[in-house]
Amino acid sequence: MELYTYYVRTLKTLGIGVIFEKENINTLDFKGEVLLTLLSSLAQDESRNISENSTWRIRRKFEQGKVVVKHTKFLGYDKDEEGNLIINEKQAKVVRRIYKNYLD
Repeated sequence: MELYTYYVRTLKTLGIGVIFEKENINTLDFKGEVLLTLLSSLAQDESRNISENSTWRIRRKFEQGKVVVKHTKFLGYDKDEEGNLIINEKQAKVVRRIYKNYLD
């Protein structure tokens, strides 16, 4: 059982309804609970599809030899115009010092 369903049903047993104004859904109403379940199922399926597409895209990039790195938060490297990682010498000094201190 999905987490939202657990909480919505727990609240319903206490006589507390959850109202989704945008979708015009009231969980105290049977029709509302069914509609909420359907919408949740659709959202879960969409999320799964997005995840599968992202995984497929990342695998294809690896097969093509393209680096998949968030270089903006990757200390010591930048990307060139072609998307290849290049060493950022200023930041690389810090990285080398971190590794040297660790090894010492």
